[in-house]
Amino acid sequence: MSYPQQAIDNILNPPADKRCLHALKNIAEAETLYVLADDEGECRFWVDDGGATFLPVWLEQEFAEMVKSEGESVWEFELEEFLQDSVPWLAEEGYGISVFPVAARPDSVVMPAVEFAARINTILAESYGEAFDLPYL
Repeated sequence: MSYPQQAIDNILNPPADKRCLHALKNIAEAETLYVLADDEGECRFWVDDGGATFLPVWLEQEFAEMVKSEGESVWEFELEEFLQDSVPWLAEEGYGISVFPVAARPDSVVMPAVEFAARINTILAESYGEAFDLPYL
């Protein structure tokens, strides 16, 4: 989806907690999310100043494209597959998820992978009356 510049600015400018909520709602509605991957097809993880490792995720390919580096590509994940296969692995490794980081703002919401899944499932249950059956929740 291509947004007009004013819409992009309105989505990128709010503080991290509001961007996060917006992204979670859109990810739940679209049932897809986007991550960065390297040339070998491996997800690109980021590490913060404290040494914590996390996987950044975006609600639209367009926003992920804004922060990708040379040699990276944007990959689309189906939400159900990500929640069932990737979240348990991320949790086991102790990796968090950064929801909708943006280049112009250093703040972003980073949460444990299981919390990400729980928040998505809550949105699905409240908005659509059904959620994914995830054994780890």
